[in-house]
Amino acid sequence: MLRHVQYIALFVLAVEATAWSHADIDLRHEFGNVLVPRQTTNLQTFTGALGGAAAEPITSTNDQNRPFEVAGDTFTDFKSAASRTCDNQKNACAKIANSGGNSNGLQVSDCDKQRETCLSTQDKATVTSFDSSASSQAQAQVVTSDDEFTYFCDP
Repeated sequence: MLRHVQYIALFVLAVEATAWSHADIDLRHEFGNVLVPRQTTNLQTFTGALGGAAAEPITSTNDQNRPFEVAGDTFTDFKSAASRTCDNQKNACAKIANSGGNSNGLQVSDCDKQRETCLSTQDKATVTSFDSSASSQAQAQVVTSDDEFTYFCDP
């Protein structure tokens, strides 16, 4: 009985593998082996979250004059949006620290330090635009290829 189940499982895997290889061929035919950059929807790079207060996402507004949004506020440049998200996170963290009566061990000074780390992280961000063709966004380069695969290297 167990051997029959194993054969059935192998058959299902073989069918799925064949289906995926045909899907890959169809996609390559339709898109002409073109590398399409990933769509960036959130430029937030800081992941720290003292007290559970995470930095808010930096999203696109689709407005060319004010393309960055943080918590409903829009900005003309990444640096301003990044600064706002760090400030908002610091305020949320401080509120948690103050409401806990220090029973949670979190101090406002910890939130201040996290804000500085957040700003430093945002200053080092490599992707600061939603435009996939922007010069600030590094593009993957073809390293080598063979009959089956094309190998890319992210810079």
